[in-house]
Amino acid sequence: MMRCNKCWKVFDVNTETSYITSCCHIFCEDCATKQFTKERVCLVCDTPLTHRGGISANVLTMQQDKIVALCGLPPKDIMKVCHQALEFWSYQVSIGFENEKAEIRRGTAKAQQIEKMYNEKLEDASGKIMQLKRQIEVMRKDGESDKKEIQDLQEKYSEKSRQKRKLEELYDQLKMKYGGPGLPRGLGMMRSPSLVPTLTLL
Repeated sequence: MMRCNKCWKVFDVNTETSYITSCCHIFCEDCATKQFTKERVCLVCDTPLTHRGGISANVLTMQQDKIVALCGLPPKDIMKVCHQALEFWSYQVSIGFENEKAEIRRGTAKAQQIEKMYNEKLEDASGKIMQLKRQIEVMRKDGESDKKEIQDLQEKYSEKSRQKRKLEELYDQLKMKYGGPGLPRGLGMMRSPSLVPTLTLL
C-alpha cells in the first residue's frame, strides 16, 4: 500500500495505476492526470519532468508482469533495481511520517486555537455571569428596601385608618349629642380636614 504524495489517498500499487517521477514521488492516477496533462512538473518539489523517464506509469498490476519485467536482466542490474526500489520505499515511508507529523502539528495548532477560543468565551461568559449576579444582588436589596417601604406605608395607612374611624365615631357622637344631621355653627368647623386631627377624643 502506498499514499499519493499529493492527496495522500491510500492506494494499492498492485491493483491501481500509479505514476512515479524521477524525483522519487508517487501519485495516484487522478492527481497525475490533472497535473501532467497541463504541465510536466512535480506536484511536490516542482522538479521539471520534461526529460525522458521523468514520469513513469506503473501499470504492472500482475505479479507475473513484474517477474517478466526482470527476466533477462543480469543479477547486477536486478540488484540495482532492488536497491532503488528499497530506497524509494524508504523515502516514501519517511515523507509519510513527515506528512503525519505535519498533520499532527496542524491538528495541535487547531486544537490550541479552539481551546483559546473556548477559554475566551468561558472567561467572557463568567464575567457576564458575575455581572448578572451583582445585578441580581442589587435587585434583591432594592426589593427588600421596597418591601420594607411598602410595609411602612401599610402601617401608616392602618394608623391613618384607625384615626379616621375614631374621628368618624367622634363626629357621630357629637351629632347625636346636639341632635339632627346638622351641627352648631361653632362645631361645624370641625369638619374641616385641617381641624379634625386636633380634636381630643372623649
